Amino acid sequence: TGEFERESSIGVAAAASWQLRPGLLFGVEARYFRAYEGLALNTFAGEAVFLGPTAFAKLSKCCFIAAAWNIQAWGREQGAAGSLDLVNFERHQVTLKLGFEM
Repeated sequence: TGEFERESSIGVAAAASWQLRPGLLFGVEARYFRAYEGLALNTFAGEAVFLGPTAFAKLSKCCFIAAAWNIQAWGREQGAAGSLDLVNFERHQVTLKLGFEM
């Protein structure tokens, strides 16, 4: 059709973690995102807050694994009623990182 869809988003996150034993940490994370139509944050489209647990484990001297699972706890699409924004954001966000240090 020759049409393009341009969108952008901006967000901020905060987390707190506790070391259960050396190399093993568990915590909680909060993330806030705003979605916009246009590449330069032109027109507000919606916002969402995600909450969930995090984990980090040092597998060896050179390897680690980190994971987070966030659930949309609140959100709103511009011009719509409701407690979640499922148009601009997912219901769940999962992050899994496997790292190697040299």
